Amino acid sequence: MGVQRQFEDSQKLADLHRLNVIRTIQDNDTSAYRGKRRKGFEELKKLAVDGKIVGIVAWDSDRLYRSMHDLEAMIEIVEAAPEGFTIHSVTSGRIDLNSSAGRAMARVMAGLGQYEVEHKAERQSRAQLQAFQEGRFPGGRVPIGYVLGDEPGTLDIDEPVAEVLRFLAAELISKRLKITSATRYFRDNTRHTKTKPVALRGVFLGPTIYAMRYYLPEVAKRRGVTSGTYRPAKTWKPILKKSQWNQLRVVLKSTPRGRPTSPSLLSGILHCGECGTKLGFSKATYKCSFTAGGCSSVSISTPAVERFLMQRTNAELSGNPHLLDGIQNDGAVSRVSRVIRDPDAELAALQKERTSLLNLQGEGLIDGDDIRNQLRRIVQQEAAIRAEGEHYVSEELRREQEATAIAVWDAIADDTSPEALRKKNIVIRAVLGEKIVIAKSEKGHRSGSKFNSDRVLLQEKLLPDTEWEWDDPNYEPEGESWKLSDQEIRALQASLPDAT
Repeated sequence: MGVQRQFEDSQKLADLHRLNVIRTIQDNDTSAYRGKRRKGFEELKKLAVDGKIVGIVAWDSDRLYRSMHDLEAMIEIVEAAPEGFTIHSVTSGRIDLNSSAGRAMARVMAGLGQYEVEHKAERQSRAQLQAFQEGRFPGGRVPIGYVLGDEPGTLDIDEPVAEVLRFLAAELISKRLKITSATRYFRDNTRHTKTKPVALRGVFLGPTIYAMRYYLPEVAKRRGVTSGTYRPAKTWKPILKKSQWNQLRVVLKSTPRGRPTSPSLLSGILHCGECGTKLGFSKATYKCSFTAGGCSSVSISTPAVERFLMQRTNAELSGNPHLLDGIQNDGAVSRVSRVIRDPDAELAALQKERTSLLNLQGEGLIDGDDIRNQLRRIVQQEAAIRAEGEHYVSEELRREQEATAIAVWDAIADDTSPEALRKKNIVIRAVLGEKIVIAKSEKGHRSGSKFNSDRVLLQEKLLPDTEWEWDDPNYEPEGESWKLSDQEIRALQASLPDAT
């Protein structure tokens, strides 16, 4: 409404001076603080530089420029424009940037405008800090899942929306849904009918629904600080648990974006024995393709290789009934080792160290190079702690998914639904390995439909027993020594990291 009033007043001024208005440009709700780029202002400068306009009408000079940076840009435009370029203001009349006296007055007014903006920013920053320290809601747009409380700075849970968020969080963690399908469900079952996937992703990754506050002051951003401080909120309750936050951050970060691909039993497991590329899926074959960056020289029958690997998985599970217990025990050992360290306490200590360094710089007790090096070290330590935490959570999720899938293996053996395929894929990875290499057929593309299981190189075939040198002089190996063929050597090289 304010912008509309300013437009009406500016139009009256243009009519009064019989000016031909060819374009109306507005930057609504866009800050000019510290010379931030404004789309409308950039368009205006281009029109002036291209000689398409001979003047400007603004409601006030601080609507046109509110920083010394923007003013100097306007002075350069006026000096380069043909004679007679004028700037009109509703509140202060004509702005003369052609004379030294006019430019001096404009610089004084721009300096006052910039002071007002910076002073306002300082007040807002101080208010944000106080709200953060007190754990209050600072104001602004009400977060999804909440409504404003009766008292200022408080939030109440919007229970119908919160129930949907809890359901979707569980579905995302278990990977039964991706963020796109989760957003579609969220739109259909809440009043937020225009929510986009990026917005819902931000809700799950942000601290608000876990009753946490986040603070990173603007001055710290300008000094290169990229991570702020978290603190529990005191005026609203969490919708999700903090453990779910860590899990969602790992899941949403690791899940590829875009449209979901067709589900398959061996998705992401089979690799080309020639170039190492993951094999693509079709109902007829798993094959290496040029479109995926592969060599397009390896393919294998889909029904045959799936049937073979299902049989191998069944055999391994039958021969090792304690596999599920082993996965659960690994998780218990990991949890015990995790308790030894407290990442939240370590991050809080680093944040306290950062605050002390910034205070020392403010008092002039440490120079710029020293503080940059110290802040860089703190950022690296924080990144290492968070990476370790994400790895731990990722491993926990993997073990939970493996245990759940193995427990229902017999029940889903003949199920071909996307959910069953996903669980069987998890079990095959846990039992046979994350990477199974398909060697090239000796007959090439003319190998026909006959399935050769020797082309499926499992971990045990990729790492066979070889000749060993023993300290015991009386030891003699039984039979002939085992030797890799050229084809198996290429498959082995494709399956291992470059550094191995």
